[in-house]
Amino acid sequence: MLGEAIPPEFALDAQALEEDRADMALFVIGRQAGEGGDRRLEDDFLLSDIERKNLEAVTTAYHRAGKKVIVVLNIGGVIETASWKDLADAIVVDWQPGQEGAAALVDILTGTVNPSGRLAMTFPIDYFDIPSSANFPYDSQGKGSMNTFRKVRDRGRRNVDFTEYAEGMDVGYRYFNRTGAPVSYPFGFGLSYTEFTRSEIQQAEESDGSVIVCVTVKNTGHAPGKEVVMVYGDGVLKGFAKTKRLEPGETETVRIRIAPYLRPRSFLMVS
Repeated sequence: MLGEAIPPEFALDAQALEEDRADMALFVIGRQAGEGGDRRLEDDFLLSDIERKNLEAVTTAYHRAGKKVIVVLNIGGVIETASWKDLADAIVVDWQPGQEGAAALVDILTGTVNPSGRLAMTFPIDYFDIPSSANFPYDSQGKGSMNTFRKVRDRGRRNVDFTEYAEGMDVGYRYFNRTGAPVSYPFGFGLSYTEFTRSEIQQAEESDGSVIVCVTVKNTGHAPGKEVVMVYGDGVLKGFAKTKRLEPGETETVRIRIAPYLRPRSFLMVS
């Protein structure tokens, strides 16, 4: 928060990668994010030149040896993925999980735990696909007003000290849902080691005006796991629920309550 504590990245040795005897490669991309400072476009939302070169070197060497490459995103906000995601055999987003994050990651990669999370934000193809990009300081140095060591501030410069909120309701996934604009990964995206089906979708109105949506979820795959059910209306997420850990062949009926003020004007869609 108060200085440049991150050491510079170094180039990986191509010969060493060719001689590496590891069964697979874990390529971690880390980003800081938090209150009190803005992020940058270069080397933050976008991969740096050295990150991109290292990723290409790792995937070239390991794929030549018939080995897998898994990219782990240890991030606090979205980054650009569209230009490089096809290089990886898998991408795991573990956000900023803390000191026990590595243990949880190992459980997921080894299949001890089936990942069941969904993306809580849209991963755009380009930063400028986001409506707020026209009014947000993407060209700043990423240093916020809370940084007492910042010597110079761009007082009066548009989009740095004065940011206009102009996108209205087109915040996050709502803009992409409304326009159908292509994305790298949509809001709510998430993969699993098993498969699920949804059936017997029912809805009923409560006396207080809320709507109850019931959905039966069945694990039709070969591994135990959890599933997230999302209910949309008017192009907006109205509610969601996660099942318990379902064994192969097991079913559960989840119950999602939509508050009266969230009742949609149009039909509900279950995802």
